[in-house]
Amino acid sequence: HIDVLIHNAGALLNTRQVSPQGIEQTIASHVVGPFLMTTLLLPLMNGGRVVTVSSGGMYSSGLPAFDKGETLEMPAHKYGGSKQYAIAKRAQVTLTEMWATARAADRVRIDAPRLGRHSGSARKHSRVSTSNCTNFANSE
Repeated sequence: HIDVLIHNAGALLNTRQVSPQGIEQTIASHVVGPFLMTTLLLPLMNGGRVVTVSSGGMYSSGLPAFDKGETLEMPAHKYGGSKQYAIAKRAQVTLTEMWATARAADRVRIDAPRLGRHSGSARKHSRVSTSNCTNFANSE
C-alpha cells in the first residue's frame, strides 16, 4: 500500500539533451518519468494522494499544436530551455488533471499545487497554491 506519491524532480536545461531512451531530457524527467511511475503505482494506492509539484513557469507557453504535428519535445533547431520547461510543466498539470478526472470515483486524490514566482527570499515570499489543478491547467 502506498499513501503518498510526490513528483518533484525536474530541470531547466539551457541546451537540448536527450535521455538514454531517446527522449528530450526535460520531457523525460518532468512528464514521461512521472507518467510511468504514477501509472505503475496507482493500483497500489487506496485512499492515497498523488502530488505533482508544478511551477508558475508553465504560464509562459501553452501546449504544442498536436493537430499540426508538433510534439512535447522541441526540435534542436528551435530549442529554448525556458520554453521547453514551460511546455513540460504545462503537460504535467494537464496530465494531472486527466488523472484526477479518470480517478474521481477512487479514493485517490490527485492534484498539482503550483509554486508561485518568488521575489527575494524564497522562504519569506513563497506562495503555494493548493487549488484544484483545473483552475490553472487551462489558463494561459
